[in-house]
Amino acid sequence: MQGYARLLKVAYLAAKAADPDATVVMGSMAYWFQNDFFPRLLAELKRDTEAAAHEYYFDATGWHWYSRASLLYERTLWVRENLESSGIGEKPVWITETNLPVCGDLGIAEQLRCDPGAHRGDVNNQAAFILQALAYAQAAGVEKVFVFQLFDDNLGPGEYFGLGRNSGVPRPAFKALQLATTYFR
Repeated sequence: MQGYARLLKVAYLAAKAADPDATVVMGSMAYWFQNDFFPRLLAELKRDTEAAAHEYYFDATGWHWYSRASLLYERTLWVRENLESSGIGEKPVWITETNLPVCGDLGIAEQLRCDPGAHRGDVNNQAAFILQALAYAQAAGVEKVFVFQLFDDNLGPGEYFGLGRNSGVPRPAFKALQLATTYFR
């Protein structure tokens, strides 16, 4: 915890010295691996007597929310509650990774062995996830959302997050993203 707080401080001060207009986004967090990390980090930053003068060494928080669209709303409210209760106050929330991994996509032979479940869906579920996630993010006041990823990884069978297949053929989620970015502005 102390090590990350120190890294954030040094990086923030260096970035702002090089470009005072730079936006420093706190390293995106995967809440499920250590769900008390963020509140503990905020407490650590509050102990630094110079932190308040430097915006607590970050301009925005970054998060990775996958597989359940409502997380973009629920967890954003949790982030805001933690910022407020820590005394740091309001900061922009960025979702730097979100998506639903695809199973059962007939365009990928390896996918035939994969069944949609609680953390995966078919191509239509992925498209619905994109629309729902972006609507939830907008309702929660998320400043920026980044969808992971444009194409599937080339690492063999695994989790397929691409808005398009590696062949270049778009999945329905690609059109869903276009629709959402057109109408959710």
